[in-house]
Amino acid sequence: MLDRNVASAFRKHHAVKFAKGTQPGYTAEKCFSCLHYAQVEIEAYGYERFRRLEPATPLARLFDKAAFVAGKTEV
Repeated sequence: MLDRNVASAFRKHHAVKFAKGTQPGYTAEKCFSCLHYAQVEIEAYGYERFRRLEPATPLARLFDKAAFVAGKTEV
């Protein structure tokens, strides 16, 4: 899920051109960029290590939870 907090995290950590506020300016290109960066971050952290954080949670949801917290500190 790409909400305001997650958009904020991608803006700060990967320079994705989301606007600040409740309407960050979602586009398909920005969403695909975020998916790419999420994959890169999971691979850098280590797939198995990431999976062990919450074994029953789908990886996309787990990443969303982490990005939400990272972005919430930026809002």
